[in-house]
Amino acid sequence: METIHRIKTPKEHILLFSQNGGVLMPEKSKISSSELGALWMTYQKKTMILRILEYFIEKSKNPKAKNLMSGLREKLHPKVVEIKKLLQNEGAAVPNGFTDQDVNLNCLRTDLI
Repeated sequence: METIHRIKTPKEHILLFSQNGGVLMPEKSKISSSELGALWMTYQKKTMILRILEYFIEKSKNPKAKNLMSGLREKLHPKVVEIKKLLQNEGAAVPNGFTDQDVNLNCLRTDLI
């Protein structure tokens, strides 16, 4: 009977090795339900923030503010894509989140004093 050794990597992947040292098959740890819930809520929040940023970038008259918000949007968008991939890789449903259909960038700007 062949002995199988399990080694857990720092990235939470489990590698199975046979007695002669060959890799049998990689195993991936599943995300827990609470982690899935946290990813789901984070996806919702971050897509909402993206839509808010898009609106303010569109309406901003201050070049410095527009530049700052654009930089934040550029950093945030890849995180949303990463969360979506994580959910898809787990076979979980991906929330719709907030889309460009949820914000009207053509509405009038109002200045509140």
